[in-house]
Amino acid sequence: MQGHGLGRALRDEGPVPYDRPYSQFGHRPEPGIGDWQARREEGRLARSGTALSRTTVGRSRSRRSGAFGRGAGLTVGTQPEDVLARDDIHERTEVAERVLSPATLRKIQGMEKREGRAFAKMLKAEGKEQARAVEAALVDLKRMAKMQKSAIDHERKAQRILAKWTGREHRARMRFLREKERYEKVEGELRNAENDYEERRDHAAGLTAQIAEKTQELDDLRAQKAADDREREVKLLAIKNPGHV
Repeated sequence: MQGHGLGRALRDEGPVPYDRPYSQFGHRPEPGIGDWQARREEGRLARSGTALSRTTVGRSRSRRSGAFGRGAGLTVGTQPEDVLARDDIHERTEVAERVLSPATLRKIQGMEKREGRAFAKMLKAEGKEQARAVEAALVDLKRMAKMQKSAIDHERKAQRILAKWTGREHRARMRFLREKERYEKVEGELRNAENDYEERRDHAAGLTAQIAEKTQELDDLRAQKAADDREREVKLLAIKNPGHV
């Protein structure tokens, strides 16, 4: 192969007789990396199959999981071992390193380290954003739990009112012939109490359904974050120690 503008021919004479630096893509992966990858894929949580749930107003819709509902984009992307396990990349790198000088290899290696640090910074920033998403989901869940408690209190109060007016209605019925006018008034109060109780009961039931939905969403988000945190640490370890991947 003729060098471009250098006036000299480059030949592949096999491995050099002295130690020289290698880039992070110049080594094959450790034995068993394929098995580890398979186990990692088997342990990954499913990101689909979400059931539909009933909202307060009775409409059905799919559960919204937010920006990190399917995992952190940078973390769940291509893993370092996926690239290092490619024979074509390994062979190209190995051939190129036979003809490059130690100074050139050190320059390339320094550039790769800078790129790795930049990507590691992005991974850490993504982890912080994902943590903030979990915190926001917790705040939202606490707010809804407070609303649920208030709704349950109102339901209990409405139930007491209903019981009170039911008793009055019974007593008024016994005096119906003598107190028809009073009975009709009490009967109207009973109807109002029943309507109020049903409305508040439905409202409380709807909030309880939303609580269950939000809890499931939070569980999924926490599970995704737990898996992503582990994969992120594996990727950071691979970036910081390329020769041990």
